[in-house]
Amino acid sequence: MEWLNVESKEELIKYSQKYGKYKFNKLKDDIRRDIDNIIKDTNRYSISSKNVINMAAKDWNVLFEKICILKEIFYKAENDANSLYGNNYFKSKSDELIFYILELSGKARNKKIGLNEEIFADKNLAKKWRNQILQKIHPDISKNPKADEAVIKLEQLYELVIK
Repeated sequence: MEWLNVESKEELIKYSQKYGKYKFNKLKDDIRRDIDNIIKDTNRYSISSKNVINMAAKDWNVLFEKICILKEIFYKAENDANSLYGNNYFKSKSDELIFYILELSGKARNKKIGLNEEIFADKNLAKKWRNQILQKIHPDISKNPKADEAVIKLEQLYELVIK
């Protein structure tokens, strides 16, 4: 959804160059496909984006305006979700980290706990990353009943990272 990051009509036209001939229509198809994927990811609706959001546009100005509207919709939805689930959902940062460590897996977990490629590449960074999390979830600090389990899981993750 790189098209969502354009800041002007000119930038949109420049971005569309990657589509080659018929770039205007191919870009609209790409936008529709991305929106379809968002709808499909909810697993609740069988309707396609054509019936939800009309991406018909006769020129670059109209297409850019529609992208701006989509940006506002996505931004508002993200802010609403953050205010609903963000800082108010967990009692503390340690509870949040413990949940992510124990209940999530793979890329979703790694993103939430700040585990990235840089950390995998540098043992010193990995140790610093682990210690920062330990300072928040250690059973001596956290009152969460799953703190011990989270520390064990964090150590297992750390061992995988430094291999």
